[in-house]
Amino acid sequence: MVRSLFLHLVRHPDLFLEHASAYAELASIEVDEWGQRWKQRALLRLCALMLVVLGAGLGGVAGLVWAAVPLDQMPRPWLLWAIPLAFLVLAASLACWVRCTERPVAFAALRAQAALDLATLRLLEKES
Repeated sequence: MVRSLFLHLVRHPDLFLEHASAYAELASIEVDEWGQRWKQRALLRLCALMLVVLGAGLGGVAGLVWAAVPLDQMPRPWLLWAIPLAFLVLAASLACWVRCTERPVAFAALRAQAALDLATLRLLEKES
């Protein structure tokens, strides 16, 4: 296989350069796509973390209000636990969604292309 590859390289150096530039372009596209997916996942996790902090902060404020104001004087005491709980449920659902989505696989197309090229080289070796 190495011998046939070397012979093709010597006979057609322009094809090798074209092939190498196509690999470089494919790698560049893969890096850009992987980076975009990673940034999106990081941003969603940051949003979930901010919702947890907001829910915990509102829960702390609700605890202080519950301790300071008698329940019979509150018009809607159920809001003391409902609002922080809503933020925490939203944070949990967002974190679960991020966790359940498919993780980006780096260089999947590049690996597939390399496998195709190796298969082609093996076929060329069998023919010669």
